[in-house]
Amino acid sequence: MEMEKDLKVSEVARIAGCHIKTVINHEKRGTIKASRDIYNYRRFSIEDAQKLKKILSARWPGNE
Repeated sequence: MEMEKDLKVSEVARIAGCHIKTVINHEKRGTIKASRDIYNYRRFSIEDAQKLKKILSARWPGNE
């Protein structure tokens, strides 16, 4: 089943507690995966946002 990809980069950054560039860098590394909408903007699932938040909180404890 395909996960709904409807979050913007800025929304993922807000949920994960990081900068927009951090989201883009993790997407480029393949840590999280984006789809593209009809305007070629990146779109992420809530699962992607939660995964990034977990990764970043493991790296920087106390930022949960």
